[in-house]
Amino acid sequence: MGWTNHPTKCGSQRLQGRLEYDYRAEIVLQAFAERLFDLEMWVGFMVSSPKRVAAQAMQFKQLLKDDDAVSPVIGVILMVAITVILAAVIASFVLGLGPGEAAPTASFDFEADSGDIVVTHANGDTLDPANIYIRGDGFEGSWEDYGSSSQIGGGSSATIPSPGTGDISVRVVWETSDSSQTLDQATVSL
Repeated sequence: MGWTNHPTKCGSQRLQGRLEYDYRAEIVLQAFAERLFDLEMWVGFMVSSPKRVAAQAMQFKQLLKDDDAVSPVIGVILMVAITVILAAVIASFVLGLGPGEAAPTASFDFEADSGDIVVTHANGDTLDPANIYIRGDGFEGSWEDYGSSSQIGGGSSATIPSPGTGDISVRVVWETSDSSQTLDQATVSL
């Protein structure tokens, strides 16, 4: 990208004003940048320590010569991230933290009966009474405490004796050693 001068006439004088593009301009610009850098180094030398100037010179030269891509660094980071995520997933299954037993589906009817609350299995899965708990305002117990110890199927009921007066919140909860889920809930007025 250099320029070559060609003589031209302008009035009675010969001037060198016509310039044509030359492929050596890149070399000229690089030489100009180096001279500018040398000037900056000289000014930097006047106001700062020689060690700092040398460090700046090394950084600038390294920047001009460094043509490494960022891709290898990103690739390594992604490989480490994938390895960590994979190790966490495997560890969760090995240690039993993965998905547990699926909760059953069931619905219940809640009724007030002479100051008591009657909870009746309306429909859904047959349930093990050892895993079903009835909880509410001022009471908590297993299905076996309030009903029977046989399998809970359609029409099975449990009676909570006189839990109080007013609006009583009642929940039927399925619970195992590693998970818990509310199957149904209601507010009963006594």
